[in-house]
Amino acid sequence: MTEFENTVDKVVANIATTLKAKNKDYGDAFRECRERYPMYTASKLYEKLKRIETLSNSDANVKTESLEDAYLDLAGYAILELVWRDIEDCDLVVLDGRGTTIIGYDIKGIHDDDL
Repeated sequence: MTEFENTVDKVVANIATTLKAKNKDYGDAFRECRERYPMYTASKLYEKLKRIETLSNSDANVKTESLEDAYLDLAGYAILELVWRDIEDCDLVVLDGRGTTIIGYDIKGIHDDDL
């Protein structure tokens, strides 16, 4: 693999690990918010874009979040939206109170026997 491919794998794995850990800590907060507020994801993406803009300005007052953190959050929110769009296309979703367990699913052409 090339250096680019290795780096993509590393960054994506980091985001996946973070999203899974946060989902364990916070449960289905993201899903609940996007169900209650249809523009939730768009507003979170906008918020992160504004944060990136502010952090890119050398005169930014708040320095507690790095530019890298803001980009990772932006990617994370986009991935969460894509995940829930796929999950909503499932045949069956069972919520267990600590996150989402998917049973007997058919997500956009991926069948149980393909896994």
